Amino acid sequence: MTISSEVRTAGPFTGTGALSTYSFAFKVFQASDLLVVRQLISTGAQTTLALTTDYTVSLNADQDSSPGGSITLVAGALATTYTLLITSDVGNLQPTSLTNQGGFYPEVINDSLDRATIQIQQVAVKSGREVSAPLIDGTIDMTLPSAANRASKFLYFGASGEPMAAAGTNTGNNTSPGNLTLTANNAGSNVARDVIFYDNTTETMRILGSGATSKVGIGTASPVYKLTLNSSPSASTPQGVGTDGNVVQTFSYQTSGNVAYSGTLSNHLYGLITNNVGRLFITTNGDVGIGTSAPPAKLSVASVNPANGISTLVTNTATSGHTGSQLQFTQNTIDDWAIGQPAGVSAFSFWSGRNTASAGSERMRIESGGNLILGNVTAAGNTSRALDIYNYANGASASSQIRLITHNAAGNPSSIGQLTKYQTGAFAIQNTETSAAGYMAFFVGNTEYMRFLSEASGGQLCINRTDKLNSLHRVNISYTGTTSEYGIGLRANTAGTSTAINFENISGTQVGAITVTASATAYATSSDYRLKTNVVAMTGALNKVDALNPCKYTWIADASDGEGFIAHELESVIPHAVTGTKDDVDEHGNIRPQGVDYSRVVPTLTAAIKELKVIVEAQAARIAALEARA
Repeated sequence: MTISSEVRTAGPFTGTGALSTYSFAFKVFQASDLLVVRQLISTGAQTTLALTTDYTVSLNADQDSSPGGSITLVAGALATTYTLLITSDVGNLQPTSLTNQGGFYPEVINDSLDRATIQIQQVAVKSGREVSAPLIDGTIDMTLPSAANRASKFLYFGASGEPMAAAGTNTGNNTSPGNLTLTANNAGSNVARDVIFYDNTTETMRILGSGATSKVGIGTASPVYKLTLNSSPSASTPQGVGTDGNVVQTFSYQTSGNVAYSGTLSNHLYGLITNNVGRLFITTNGDVGIGTSAPPAKLSVASVNPANGISTLVTNTATSGHTGSQLQFTQNTIDDWAIGQPAGVSAFSFWSGRNTASAGSERMRIESGGNLILGNVTAAGNTSRALDIYNYANGASASSQIRLITHNAAGNPSSIGQLTKYQTGAFAIQNTETSAAGYMAFFVGNTEYMRFLSEASGGQLCINRTDKLNSLHRVNISYTGTTSEYGIGLRANTAGTSTAINFENISGTQVGAITVTASATAYATSSDYRLKTNVVAMTGALNKVDALNPCKYTWIADASDGEGFIAHELESVIPHAVTGTKDDVDEHGNIRPQGVDYSRVVPTLTAAIKELKVIVEAQAARIAALEARA
């Protein structure tokens, strides 16, 4: 065939992460004629892939009519970080031998000519990437200077454009789209050399030495530290920062023989030093220490314990002669510290919103006598009280005087309790936590004796216990029940009759009471005629009494004996005497027992006695009549 295309490469192909087979369309004689190169995009590093190990080849059967084929990467799809180029690497040999009077086919000559064309195309691929002078330049000798003449020198071009070698003290601008590497060495040997930067004939920067011992000097040819800055090269003490072993050399400066800032620090601190003594330190965590290189907090001040015991003193220098202008932190004893103003100051105040002498509001004051005033500090403190709390801004309206605030895991504040002026003449202690887990507890010492459950939990009162008996009980009381202990004690406040407990209905009308006198207790339920209507005599009482089933029994709780009625049985006869529902349970499955008010049985018994009296009297009359006839 004839080779009609000058193309001798396929690609470069950029990896997609999904494709492993790539095609080419130029003629080769065998799979080993191919050259496959992979390049890492980020660095430009190229790798020549090996046949069989890195890729396989599938050639088209007829390379004359259908030149080319494809390669398949053994490792799989080409990653997106690589590019791939396919070309040929047919050896520069002529293996065909034509003998005199020998027999051969035209195809043999055709393949030999194709091989020569391929070799020429391969040379063109390489020469197209080499440096060459344009044809219009005319005759120029592009031969490099000899190795001896160009060793340890820079390559540049002379006035006619020919290659030249020079020491390189004066060169033009160097521009690179990637990394620019400058190397100073001695004919390839590892000898420390300086890299020097000049501005015309003035040295501006020097990189001294090599590796771990290298130093950079700006404005000085003799850098002392890793980085040395010198605005005056003739100064005896340079400016700079650097390391010497594990010690950080700090910035230093000398003027008129006075050292303003100098010294060394350990390698994990930044600091200010005077007279080679550390004064201020900043750790890698951002903690600041004054007088200490190991601050335990974001700001720590360590005193050398002067004679007056003052660790920190803030003074208004405009009025430094007045002791009242000072704020001091003082060590009174070894374990006793104080913050305050010197003696003789009338008050120690805390302000908010104050940025000038006249702006802002005073919120708290400690008076010279020791009283603490919160809120309305403009009001004089009462010397008989140690603590006064005002909510001055709200006047007489309902407002919180003291509030306890907590924060949840997200950092959001939430009020959990407060002391409140509820209204004029009323004061409230309030737990503002409304969740079911919230409550208000009262302790004596370390023992809890009373608790109000949260509103969400029902708001019950618990005494001598921390939980409700069940959801129906508004007051829950537990006690040991010894012979010398009472669960509830009520004392009359007069010598006459007093109401100890009053019961009212939803309308506020009294419907019952427990009253006490000096010697007795009475339990009463409402029975006033003004509260009743449709009053008629009770009949059939004897039949009801006959239906009653009084019995004896043993209590399960303590095995004690008892006598009375079974509630649901009594309910079928006298329903008003029974409370609750048969077989009822609470939310936990516990029994909600029915109860019997035996006082409600009395009217039925009384009516039965009256009915029985009528019968007895009638029978007595008949007996008397019969006896008279006898």
